Order: sequence, then C-alpha cells, then structure tokens
Amino acid sequence: MSKDSQTVSLADAVGRVLAAAVIATSDVPSFDRTQVDGLAVRATDTFGASDSLPAILTYCGEVHMGADAQLVIAPGQCAYVPTGGMIPSGADAMVMIEYVEILDSQTRLVSQRVSPGQSITQKGDDTTIGQIILPAGRIITSTDIGALAALGLATIKVLPLLRIGYLSTGDELVDVQTHASLATGQIWDVNRPMLAAAIQSAGQIGIDYGIVTDQLEPMTARLRQALDSCDLVLLSGGSSAGTHDFVAQAIQNAGSPGVLFHGLAVKPGKPTMAGLCDGHIAIGLPGHPVAAWFMFEQLVKPLISHLTGRESACPASVLARLTCRLPSNHGRAEFVSVRLVADFANDQTQVTSPQWLATPLPMRSGLITQLTASDGYILVARDCEGLEAGTVVTVTLMAK
Repeated sequence: MSKDSQTVSLADAVGRVLAAAVIATSDVPSFDRTQVDGLAVRATDTFGASDSLPAILTYCGEVHMGADAQLVIAPGQCAYVPTGGMIPSGADAMVMIEYVEILDSQTRLVSQRVSPGQSITQKGDDTTIGQIILPAGRIITSTDIGALAALGLATIKVLPLLRIGYLSTGDELVDVQTHASLATGQIWDVNRPMLAAAIQSAGQIGIDYGIVTDQLEPMTARLRQALDSCDLVLLSGGSSAGTHDFVAQAIQNAGSPGVLFHGLAVKPGKPTMAGLCDGHIAIGLPGHPVAAWFMFEQLVKPLISHLTGRESACPASVLARLTCRLPSNHGRAEFVSVRLVADFANDQTQVTSPQWLATPLPMRSGLITQLTASDGYILVARDCEGLEAGTVVTVTLMAK
C-alpha cells in the first residue's frame, strides 16, 4: 500500500495510525495556573497562619478567567483567582477559598499555611516544547485526541487505510442479504458478513466482491478485479484439495509469483493459503466459518498491522485452570475455544494463582455459534498430545 499520509480532522482521527511523531511546539499549559478557587499569595506571607492566628493580607484585585493577569503581588498582598485562572506575577502559591475570611474590601484573613507551588500547575508541567507527545505508528485513541487538542492541533497526518476486498466461493452459498430462504442443499454465506465486520473492527475499508461459483475462470476474473482495486484480497472457501477447489489455481493465474504457501500445520485452518499477484496480496481462507475466523485473527490481523504501520498490540489474556482433560494428537497446533468461570474455590489471596476455570467447548470448524458462546481460546502446541485437567493455560480473550 502507499505510505503517503492523509490529513484528517480530530473528529475523524480515532483509530487511525499516525504517519509521523507529534512533537509539541508550545508548552502546555502556556502559563502558571491555579488548581483551586482562592487567593494567589506569596507563600512566605502565610507561614505560621492558623485558625487562631490567621495571616492578614491586603486584597489587590481579581484575575478573570481567560484573561492575562495584570496584577503584581507584592509582599503582604493577595488576589482572587478562579480555578484554571492565571497566577499573577509575584505569587507562588494558592490558598483555597475555604480558608479565607473577608474582613473588609481591602483585607483578607488566611487561616491556612501554604508552601511554594501549592495548588499551582506550572507552565510546561504537562508538555514542554520539543517533547514527543505521540510516536509515529500509534493508533490514535480518544485520550490522544485530547492531547492533540491541547497542543492546538485541529488536523493530524495519518497513514491511509487499507482497501481489503473479500469474496466467498461456493455453488451452495446464498447471500443472506438478498434471499429470504434456502433451497435443499444450500447454506447461508456466513463468511462474507463475518469478514466485513472483522475488517471494520480492524479499522480498514472492506469492499464486497460477492459470491463466485466454483469455476476457475469466473473465480480468476473476480479475483483479478478485486486485486486491481485493493491492497489485500480475502477469499473464503475453495482452499482444500477437492476437485472443485480452485482458489489456489485462481491465485496462481491472477499474477506473479502466485501462491507462496498452501496449508498450515494448524487446526482449524489447515487449508489456508496466501499468494502475491503482481505486488498485491491474496489470502485464501477456509470455507468453514470458525476456521476462517481463527485464520483472520492469527494471520490477517498481524498482516494488517504490518501493512498499516501500526504498533504491535498483544491481545488481552488471563491464566486459567482446565476443568477437564483435553486430548490433542493431530500433529498440528490447535486452537480450542473455552468458556471461563471465576474460580471461587481458589485462594484469592494468592496473586500468582489463576482466578479462572477454563472449560473447553465442543468445536467443529463449521459451528460458528459455538464460537460466539466462548470467552476465549487456548493454543495447544503441535507436539503436545493433550493437556491434563488442572493444567494452567493462557486464555486469549475474545473481544466482546
């Protein structure tokens, strides 16, 4: 994809990737300001002040919000400053209004002793000129928007979004958006809506290329059409070695060098493939929805992060104990969905002890509703023949 940056408003920047580091061009705040309502004073004038023996100060005026403090506080003087207002010259501390008594128009009694800098935010406390506020490659969050606004930035340069095409293959598939019912032998196309949502969740632009039949020429033509307009194309189904599985050949025909790999030592997701077609990436995902989802999470999402320059992010996970034995002797790494429940019988005072119990769910790659019922998944290594009940495992949490 092109690395040319785009300029967007702050309102459109959340979730986008910074094209360059944001460096402060001014101090934030740009002046000393008060954290409380009260009197700006010289701290030395309050030393020894108490309820029984208050300091007596001369009142010399008020600082208005959003205005320059024109006052100069001389020894023995004070001025009223509302929260967020500018500290007048000569003052080095604030006395909260609760500790102030008005004696007359020119006299204030202060019953609190304050130290230099008390209740004052100094110029540059938040940000100083030249400081790197946000690094290049950062995914912009809502709090980042606040930081950018504090620097006076109305727009920001971000990397362009990926255009990701997606299509399903299969004579048996029916589009849920255009049909009301199924004929015998037909099934709903689950993967296109699921991939569309996954692409949107990844913050990219999804382009739907519909359903294509299990024929090589139409499949190759549709793939070429998608590759011409997209940075990445996802095909689901037709990735196995059956007589009607033409995705590998379509990728091979769509451009050079063609298929880079076909098949992974993983369950579910073994038929997954990827190819490079004249500089454009095509990925063949399994037709079974569960397998397609896992391969999107494990393969496509990291690829999106790489292509868009995003910071690497570790998925949230928890430690848990298996509630039952889990056999696994497939010679492939296996993803197993689990349901989590709190381990109330566990010693909750032991920080290092897992606080969760993980129950493996019966999972077949075509049963998508089982995936929605899970809280997360574990990975069983390909050289492992299974895990015993009570084994502590790392559960990668599903986004809810």
